[in-house]
Amino acid sequence: MSDRDSIGPARDGLLAVIAADREARCRAILDPEEAAAEARRAEGGRAVRQRLRRALRASIERERAGCAAARAQCEAALRVRHQRLLMLALDEGWPLLVAALERRWLVAATRRLWIDAALAAGLARLPRSGWRIRYAAGPTPGEISVLVAGLAASGVNDVGCEQASGIGAGIEIRVGDACLDATAAGLLADRSVVAGRLLALWEAAVPAAQESAP
Repeated sequence: MSDRDSIGPARDGLLAVIAADREARCRAILDPEEAAAEARRAEGGRAVRQRLRRALRASIERERAGCAAARAQCEAALRVRHQRLLMLALDEGWPLLVAALERRWLVAATRRLWIDAALAAGLARLPRSGWRIRYAAGPTPGEISVLVAGLAASGVNDVGCEQASGIGAGIEIRVGDACLDATAAGLLADRSVVAGRLLALWEAAVPAAQESAP
């Protein structure tokens, strides 16, 4: 074997060692840069995801707010519609309401309830002397006697009663200048109050009717 043939393998081995060392040195230099780049990519991905989550939450909140506003508008419009319908019905049905009260006065059982309610209000609000009671046609002498006896039992002894032709239905109690007007005309005198009460009854009745509907 010649000297040239023996030097070749040694040279190739040395070159391989040099190449491996160079590659190791390159990795040592490049790996931190690659790691830093990967970290930057990961941080960028997290930032993008956070922005997307914030945008999604904001979109959901806007959608909820829009739905709530739409519901509020619908409910307000429905209330306005109910009020308009009630006022129309009240305008058209006012004579029927007066007639209904007059019919209740002509029925002994409901008339008794009417009178009892008026007397209870009078006992709560008026002095217990000098009562002058005017009432519409309907009560019998026996009913008036029961009325006077009930007032006497409550401490009202000075009571005068008379039937008044000018009263269509109901009862009126006067003590001096004070007056408790429980006639049909008096009960319906404040149209806005009557409308408000009817509206409250209507609004309470509508959900109940909807729940009971098949």
